[in-house]
Amino acid sequence: MKLLICIAASFLLLACSAYRSAIPDEPVPLPQQFAAQQSMSDEANLPWWETIKDPQLARLLKEVHLGSPSLKAAWARLKQNLALEVVAGARLRPFVNLNAQAGRESVSSGATAQAGNRYGLSLAAGYELDLWNRLQAGTMAAQLDAEASADDLRAIFLALSARAADLYFLALEQSAQLRLTEETLLALKQTMELVTERYEAGLVSALDLFQARQSLATFRATRPTLELNLSKTLHALALLAGQAPGELELDLQVNLPESLPTLPPAVPADLLEQRPDLRAAFSRLKAQDHRIAQAIAERLPAINLLATFGRTHSNASVGGVTATVWSLLAEATAPLIDGGRRRAEVLRSRARFEEVLADYQATVLGAVKDVEDALVSAKGTAELMGLLDEQRRAAMDTYEIAFERYTQGLIDYLPVLSSYSALLGTRSQLLSARRQLISDRIALARALGGGWMPDPLARKDDARQGLEL
Repeated sequence: MKLLICIAASFLLLACSAYRSAIPDEPVPLPQQFAAQQSMSDEANLPWWETIKDPQLARLLKEVHLGSPSLKAAWARLKQNLALEVVAGARLRPFVNLNAQAGRESVSSGATAQAGNRYGLSLAAGYELDLWNRLQAGTMAAQLDAEASADDLRAIFLALSARAADLYFLALEQSAQLRLTEETLLALKQTMELVTERYEAGLVSALDLFQARQSLATFRATRPTLELNLSKTLHALALLAGQAPGELELDLQVNLPESLPTLPPAVPADLLEQRPDLRAAFSRLKAQDHRIAQAIAERLPAINLLATFGRTHSNASVGGVTATVWSLLAEATAPLIDGGRRRAEVLRSRARFEEVLADYQATVLGAVKDVEDALVSAKGTAELMGLLDEQRRAAMDTYEIAFERYTQGLIDYLPVLSSYSALLGTRSQLLSARRQLISDRIALARALGGGWMPDPLARKDDARQGLEL
């Protein structure tokens, strides 16, 4: 008896000190502000793509949100985790089963034998006392997995929105580049006509004519590549929206926006609340913390309460027998020898926690890097646009002077061709830089977590429909 009391006391002491959370108070120290912090003003609480004020972009993103296979798959994963949450929670509640039996039996006694039918109907109920919070820990882990899955869906929603917007503006830039090429080809055709007239009049050499033809042929050769790249961009957009290539309808004559709205202010600590991928990573860290507690509790005794109540009837004997049966049972089991399986599971759970903690720390630091990269890129692109605009104005002045002097017969055609090529190159670079600035702003919105975007789980109850009674 004393030995049993000592064993029970040791289990109680072990349970009281079984596990304390291993999550550090500050898993990842964060700086007070971003190193490349720019001035940001608080815009209206609109989805960030609506602040660009492009109705076609808003319509496109709606199609992406409704038709994306990635979002549909994320919804399905969320429903799976919500179902697992219900399964885990059910272990905390009693169960009741209905048992029915029907059979035929024979009883022999010496030279006589009696055969008859036997029927039974009973209810069986059971309940496990969660003394060491093993079941509660598993339930909490399942709940946190479901929360992580919900934030995974939000992260995919944000990533898809950013990717679709980026591709949309890339398509607009490629379309503008095509229009610039058509404008260039028209101008070069007119110039070649002028050069041809001057050549036929004996005012210029054949070299000018050949240079004009070469320039026209060169720019014609750029058009197929631009058209190919535009087609691929539109195909990628259609895929994001869950459509076949060619089904997506867009007006590509829309110009790139000249100015972009600023984004809400933020500090690194805000990312922990705003970025769904960080919230998902932290939920998984807490879930694994609970799984360590669950694994430790698996090494402790379990107590189950069982009860049955029912009626049986047998007519194997003369007149038949009907009886009421019931039972109450308290069952205690304690692991003694398992080959080290439960201990190894605890060690595995702790090692898994260390892995998830390291992944979370890397994810947080990567998020800060994403913001810093977007801030630096946006600043550099804005400076580049200013320099390119100065270069464009200088190239325009150079071309106008060169063309005027050529028509006066003061210079040959090569300076005109060189200055015009420089002007076109600068205009093309300005288009690319303007689109890159938009891309940088989209990247910044995504890196900050899109805390001002609509929640795709605003109707989260839809995902739980049919899972709970």
